[in-house]
Amino acid sequence: MMLFFVLTGAVNPFCKWVCPRLALSSRDLVVVYVMMIVASAIPTWGLVTNLFHILTRPIYYATPENNWVDTLLPLLPSWLAPREPAVARFFYEGLPAGAGGIPWRAWFVPMLAWGTFMIAVFLWMVATMIIFRRPWVERERLTYPLTQLPLEMIRGSDDHMVPPLFRSGLMWAGFCLPFIIQFTRGLHHYYFFLPELTTLFDPVYLFRNSVRMIVFVNFSIIGLSYFLSLQVSFSVWFFHLLARTQTGVFNLIGYEIKGHNESLTGSSVALSHQGMGAMLALVGAMLWTSRDHLRRVVTAATRREGDGDDADEILSYRATAWLWLGCLIYIAGWLLATGLPPLAMVVFLVGSFVIFLAIARVIAQGGVGFTSSTMLPQPFTVYTLGTDLIGWKGLASTGLSYSWAAEMRTTVMASSANGLKLISGHSLRSHRVFWAIVLAIVTGLVVASWTTLHLNYTYGGINLRQFGVPTIAWRFVEDKLLNPIGWEHIKPRLLFTAIGATAMAGLVWLQHHVLWWPLHFIGLPVADSWVMGWAWFSVLIGWLLKAMILRFGGVNAIATYRPIFVGFIAGQLMGGAVWMVIDILLGETGNRVYIGVP
Repeated sequence: MMLFFVLTGAVNPFCKWVCPRLALSSRDLVVVYVMMIVASAIPTWGLVTNLFHILTRPIYYATPENNWVDTLLPLLPSWLAPREPAVARFFYEGLPAGAGGIPWRAWFVPMLAWGTFMIAVFLWMVATMIIFRRPWVERERLTYPLTQLPLEMIRGSDDHMVPPLFRSGLMWAGFCLPFIIQFTRGLHHYYFFLPELTTLFDPVYLFRNSVRMIVFVNFSIIGLSYFLSLQVSFSVWFFHLLARTQTGVFNLIGYEIKGHNESLTGSSVALSHQGMGAMLALVGAMLWTSRDHLRRVVTAATRREGDGDDADEILSYRATAWLWLGCLIYIAGWLLATGLPPLAMVVFLVGSFVIFLAIARVIAQGGVGFTSSTMLPQPFTVYTLGTDLIGWKGLASTGLSYSWAAEMRTTVMASSANGLKLISGHSLRSHRVFWAIVLAIVTGLVVASWTTLHLNYTYGGINLRQFGVPTIAWRFVEDKLLNPIGWEHIKPRLLFTAIGATAMAGLVWLQHHVLWWPLHFIGLPVADSWVMGWAWFSVLIGWLLKAMILRFGGVNAIATYRPIFVGFIAGQLMGGAVWMVIDILLGETGNRVYIGVP
């Protein structure tokens, strides 16, 4: 966002002034932005950093105590990860003098295997969003709040040297508040005697201190909440409070389910599986309401000539459907080759598809810049089938999948959904846009992989910031190898999955049949996610501000004060981006200015 802000507000106007032929049109800017948001979903926790650490961790951290050499390493196919101990040791400790550079030969086969697999996964996601673009954009008219800031940056760029947004006093007023707060955080790192302004308040403990409520102000989330309907924004924070209340009541009465809750899921076992049930029902409702459109897509794919209904898409329905099916077949075959049994593979893919699609829908309609689910495909598969049906090799395969199907705060599917919304608004129908997205995916994979390997082999992975997913992945596998999952674990979890699905189905029905019903169903699936635990208070503030403006100023005031909330988003993001540039120029490390959640 920082790069796009500078491009639209400074670089492009300068090009118009110096050499108009070099300036980008609004349509060009849309393509640039779409490529950027798709590519940015791939590095670090999106895929690459997690992947390389997951592949090397079983070798480097194998000890006589955990006995991974005998129990874990034999379960991993040799073509998925380098087996030489020196490759993993130098990855974490850095190359010694005269070592000769990154061991590309050891990484060639694993990178080829993972590269083709992830391209298939990402294209599968893009194809899914092409299929659902028309129902979401044209029929249901979802708001896509994440597209509002780039749209404001682009609006009027063809008619003015500097887009109107950058000449708005209200925008800069909204920009300054979060930017100044962020700027003091960076200054405090360099000059500790300068006070630091903070937007994180002391947490509130409820239900005999068994439930912690985080009170955190994030201006970008406040700004995004302004673009939601009051019903949606109210439901987002209300369902979070309701979920935490349920957890608190369970804690007070001492209700527990056998086993433990998994990392990166909800606040309790019951709430985690309730959220999964809600996502299953949400996706089921989407498929049902889009059944006529999906039927036309299938018809277009099976006939030699389409019906002309796909002229507005970046790829014909025939090509999209066959791309979707071909990628799915390759993904399924790849997972089978890694040791996942057929039944487990089906359950895992269904769970992955449901979670990714539900998160994309929540982001497109719920407005939170990034979110996460209350369940992951790996525990969903294990607690649906049990460990006996999955087997030891299947468990190891699920551990590897944590690289791409665990940290779902940023996904190519959600990025593609927002990108296709922008493309639709600017009448970009060319198939070349699809190939621009493919180019962004390949470039993101290649550059992020090279950068990750270069940094780790140069400075040593243990000296860099560590992400928690690789540890969580192998802890999950080790736990299930030592503690098998049986029916006594599965039964209560399936019960709460059914409860969540029933509640979601009821909310969807009420939303479509009862005009006065105040709650929107979109808040339920991610209500208890850990990301929502940080975001709920900011959504509450955004909802309250919009409600007050609408109450005292009317509909016209909503449009009048819109630039302030756009400035909130830009100021929050630029506050962190400026310090990133300063730290790079000064060679400083450890200066963390959070733009999202700590």
